[in-house]
Amino acid sequence: MPDTLPPGYTLLQTLGAGAFGVVHKARWKGAFECAVKILDGRAAHRPYLGHVLEKLQALPNRDGL
Repeated sequence: MPDTLPPGYTLLQTLGAGAFGVVHKARWKGAFECAVKILDGRAAHRPYLGHVLEKLQALPNRDGL
């Protein structure tokens, strides 16, 4: 389990792991189930990750995402 998480998240169990990190079943603000992927710092390419996150934020809102 990671040492730090964004506020409001509680990790419940590990679901899987791959080359870029580990996916956990989690709960946000005690009510909403979600998945949290914790990236492996050695695998994350920060400029590319920032680019992808900007593109995701620009997409229209979708239920469940």
